[in-house]
Amino acid sequence: MRRRSTRIVLGLLALLGLALLFHRGPREIRPTRPPKRVSVAAAPEPEVTPPAVAVAPEASKPGAFRPAPPRPAEIPPIVLSEPIKPGSVRGTVTILGVLPRRKRIKMDADHKCASFHTGEVLSEDIVADPEGHVRWAFVYVARGNTGTAPREPHPPVLLDQVGCRFEPHVLGLQVDQPLNIYNNDPLLHNVHATTLHSTEFNFGLPKAGLFETKRFTKPEVMVPIVCHIHPWMKAWVGVLDHPYFSVTSDTGAYGIVDLPPGRFVIKVWHELYASVEREVEVPSGGDARLDFYLDARK
Repeated sequence: MRRRSTRIVLGLLALLGLALLFHRGPREIRPTRPPKRVSVAAAPEPEVTPPAVAVAPEASKPGAFRPAPPRPAEIPPIVLSEPIKPGSVRGTVTILGVLPRRKRIKMDADHKCASFHTGEVLSEDIVADPEGHVRWAFVYVARGNTGTAPREPHPPVLLDQVGCRFEPHVLGLQVDQPLNIYNNDPLLHNVHATTLHSTEFNFGLPKAGLFETKRFTKPEVMVPIVCHIHPWMKAWVGVLDHPYFSVTSDTGAYGIVDLPPGRFVIKVWHELYASVEREVEVPSGGDARLDFYLDARK
């Protein structure tokens, strides 16, 4: 009886256990070890390729042969332009029409003056050859680039008194250039310069061998110089602030040299004729031809 009760009790317990098992559902299966931690990696950045850099062979291979560095670019030599050379103006001065007759100078008033000459003495206010080429015309640069003219001291210019006449009859000099006035006659001469812009002078030279030096401080074309003792004695001086002038020869020729290239106004003065001027272009290192013609009396 007891055994039977025991079996019944055990059977009920078994049934109760099965009922509990089916009521709880399937059992959760748990791992025996905790899972390893998995790190979440950041998304890979896009690969940036650096710009290609040329690597010199000697840098990539130590000890390798190194070529010579490239030669610098050759700079062409500077070609200088031709140096500026001075030029000149040349020509003649001619009188048009009938030539005036030269006047005879009467020196009878002073027998000493007359004794210096054996023949007839003619005035020098007009001296020309049969073709009209005139002497004693003063030709000079009236306008133009004369600023490059040298300013160094210049030697004295001679104005002589010979045979009761001034020699030369016409001359030119620069401002402050010495003018040596000599007396070569064994008698008294007077020297009087009438100037508008410089200091006027008037002095006597009583015998041969005496002289005085004078200067003009301002340009002036022309300055007359006379001797009041012998009134036929007369000279003309052209005073300029540059050396670009000339006096015509007995063939009427003149020449102005060492002019800087450029355009100039050349002017002609003559004692009896109206002045004439013309323009001329002076080339570098060349000659310009310029002839003048005088036809109007003063």
